Amino acid sequence: MVYSESSRKYNHENPELDDDGNIWNFLIPMGVLVAVAIVSGDILSAVILALIVCFAIYVPRKILTVDAFLNSMIRGFGDMLPTLTMLLVTFVLKDLSGKMGMTEYIIQLAEPFLFAAVFPAMVFILGAVLAFTTGSDWGMSSIITPIVFPLGAALGANPVLIMAAVISGGTFGSHACFYSDATLLAAQSAGVDSMEHALTQIPYVIIASVLSVLCFGVVGFVL
Repeated sequence: MVYSESSRKYNHENPELDDDGNIWNFLIPMGVLVAVAIVSGDILSAVILALIVCFAIYVPRKILTVDAFLNSMIRGFGDMLPTLTMLLVTFVLKDLSGKMGMTEYIIQLAEPFLFAAVFPAMVFILGAVLAFTTGSDWGMSSIITPIVFPLGAALGANPVLIMAAVISGGTFGSHACFYSDATLLAAQSAGVDSMEHALTQIPYVIIASVLSVLCFGVVGFVL
């Protein structure tokens, strides 16, 4: 067992499955899912078609019985409900934060302390805080980018460093926030609790963030 007791509820033991699996039983349905989603742009149709392909692969070859296949499919939908609920809450929080002007408010508070040399490091910190609190990497980037670039140009900061700071700050939020879309989907795919997954990421993202702030600060003075 590679998961903890708190993550046991996300994992199911199915004695009907054959231990001698074949990687193509996984790759073919996933390939159909990705290809149809890219071509049609309709993820729901891609999922339905992938399930049909799974049925055609598993049932005739007696990898799964019809009952076992349907039970697994229904159980899979049930397992995704908590994740979908958290994603819905995340999008609501992002919209509320945007309408409340939280991003602009935080930037206004930090603006008196911004200087050209330390501006990229400050953008990284602001982006990380906003991505962590809102749980949205791209949402934070779309809001903060039109603000920090003109401000950085006025201060004379390097635009390449500013963009790197925005992207890096968003990555911090995606990995550290327990209700971000990246964390929820990664945890669900791995069959572990989202909070447990986020806590395991904290030491790594803290080390990376400290090094990033130091590097942005040093490079900001050099460039």
